[in-house]
Amino acid sequence: MIEEAVMTNDMEIFAFIMSFFLIFLIIGIILYVLFAIGLMKMANRENIENAWLAWVPIAQTYIMGRLISHKLGENSGWIVLGVTLISMFTSWIPVLGQLISFGVLIFSFVILHWIYEKYSNKAVLMTIFTVITAGSLSPIFIFAIRNNDNFKEAIA
Repeated sequence: MIEEAVMTNDMEIFAFIMSFFLIFLIIGIILYVLFAIGLMKMANRENIENAWLAWVPIAQTYIMGRLISHKLGENSGWIVLGVTLISMFTSWIPVLGQLISFGVLIFSFVILHWIYEKYSNKAVLMTIFTVITAGSLSPIFIFAIRNNDNFKEAIA
């Protein structure tokens, strides 16, 4: 009888953990789709070739880089993709890999700020909330500004 109660308790804990995991998985998929739609729409509006790369996890960084070519120059897509790949391959190195990964995290927040700045007049506020939420709100912000005109060109 005691074994049955313990087994029931274990099953309840397992069900709770799995439902928690499922909820986060669904939220993650929704955020990924919002981010990909937003990036692809922006890339299409900027006439960036292969805008569909916004749907490919690592290749998204290439599209993000191309969107900020006004800051990093003509090869910005390759620069951002290269930095991301270097971070992935060096992340297993103790201490140095962690420092590189932290630097790339900061760089990704800067990239997002430059994108927000290009398509919105509330870039600072969006960046603050992106940093506070460890990037969780960035897909929502990218999706929200996807149809905005290039704010930088409108001012010039």
